[in-house]
Amino acid sequence: MLLLWIGLFLLGANGIDIAREEYLKYKKYLKRVNKPAVKSIKTEYGDIFDCVDIYKQLAFDHPLLKNHTLLMTPASLPNWRNEKSPSDQRASVPKMGAILGEGCPEGTVPIRRTRMQDLLRAPSLYLHGKKYEGNGTYAGNYSMLPNNPQAGHHYALISATQGTFYGTKVAMNLWNPQLSVYGMFSLAQYWIIAGPVGSFNTIEVGWTDTNGNWWLFYDVDNKVLGYFPKDLFPLLGSGPATRVDWGGETYSPTNVCPPMGSGHFPEEGIRKAGFMRGIKVMNQARQPVDAPPNTVTVADIPQDYRVLDSRVISPEPVGRSFFYGGPGGNC
Repeated sequence: MLLLWIGLFLLGANGIDIAREEYLKYKKYLKRVNKPAVKSIKTEYGDIFDCVDIYKQLAFDHPLLKNHTLLMTPASLPNWRNEKSPSDQRASVPKMGAILGEGCPEGTVPIRRTRMQDLLRAPSLYLHGKKYEGNGTYAGNYSMLPNNPQAGHHYALISATQGTFYGTKVAMNLWNPQLSVYGMFSLAQYWIIAGPVGSFNTIEVGWTDTNGNWWLFYDVDNKVLGYFPKDLFPLLGSGPATRVDWGGETYSPTNVCPPMGSGHFPEEGIRKAGFMRGIKVMNQARQPVDAPPNTVTVADIPQDYRVLDSRVISPEPVGRSFFYGGPGGNC
């Protein structure tokens, strides 16, 4: 009986037992998604980045991108302004070069290697990398959140709903909220949204060029990291966003919610609370302008998470800003 048990089950990542048949299926999946690497880089944080031929990256396995022509630069560039002070530059997060050392060779892109433990975080192999109850965003109707929150998800954010938006730019401080239960998450992000409730498109970062693609820029130097092809977004690919949200989200499979942001309430202010500042949106002329003050505040469980939004535009580099987050607790 002992030998039979060993033959049927293997110990997966994080001490999770999985059937041998499932284990072999997962190994086959990993071989498919982790493309052959020209070079591999292990970071001090434990992640492994594979330098993959830019034309053989996993994105081209998507059925909508089979005939996609790779773009190296946007058709047009936004008129960015350097809004960070020298002190901000010194305190900025580690540059990509510092994380990846010498970096990847010309003609390749760094892609974080998918590991067995990454797959085991999803309810099933089919749902890995897809939206599902445990990692989805809310259904778009924030006015219903206090009365009908999505199971396990909670939010503290501001939402700009009046106007059309061609992108956003924001500086946020990063913390390390502690998660006590497997499957929890706590994030800080922004949502770019188009379409009606229930059938909308949403991505987390970017701006749109004259072609409908949404580009991602990074850091004070506004480096181009890549883009989201318009073919993947029937609504965002054919027009501007109609809403942008900024803030935090948590998920817990239990009735105990993790900390959000710094784990402090926004009323505790600078050096204690999580914040986002210098918030810009792109207008139709692709010019960055301060995010509008007439935003809607969403905090569905204020005993755990709150938002402090003055709805004013301060002098640069603070600009349009707000505090958010909280310690979590029973939810």
